[in-house]
Amino acid sequence: PHLPLRGPWPARVGAVLAFAVLATLSLRAHDRARIWAVPALVLADAAAHYPDGVHGHLLRARRQVEEGHRQEAVASLRAAYQRGFDGFEQILKGHAFQQLRGDHEFDAVIHDMAGHRIELFEGRPNPTQAELFAIGIAHHARGEIDLARRAFERVLEQPGPLEEHAQRALAGLPPPGGAPDKRQRAPSDG
Repeated sequence: PHLPLRGPWPARVGAVLAFAVLATLSLRAHDRARIWAVPALVLADAAAHYPDGVHGHLLRARRQVEEGHRQEAVASLRAAYQRGFDGFEQILKGHAFQQLRGDHEFDAVIHDMAGHRIELFEGRPNPTQAELFAIGIAHHARGEIDLARRAFERVLEQPGPLEEHAQRALAGLPPPGGAPDKRQRAPSDG
């Protein structure tokens, strides 16, 4: 770019400073572009810059489980939920939190996350097939088998791409009126 090197000195100094700021920002943006290429780096960066945010709490919980600090890990999961995270499926399907299953406080966090998902989608006047499927998975995670069954049956009442998934989910449920499944497994979604 052409810098105004003639004219009053404040304009020259201002132009030089503006150029220096732009150059610095563009170098910083180029360095940070590498982060956006790898999803795990994006999450780690979010946790580093916002340690009290969702990703900070999730990564902390994972580390706490690895270190054997079960109650602290559950507290970190609860904090992530309180900041808007409701990814109970991610937690239940992943290996990092397997050893927490059956812990009363862990089960309560999963129950609350799944309940949030149910409230979110059941509150809609005409839930989509995907929303009904999510409701079924959430009820199953809470051990509410009959409610999960009804949600998956409602998926089948609507034509769409999730019919086969709902049929598999229904086939994986215990018979009607059976005991609740306290293992907190989300039915396979494909």
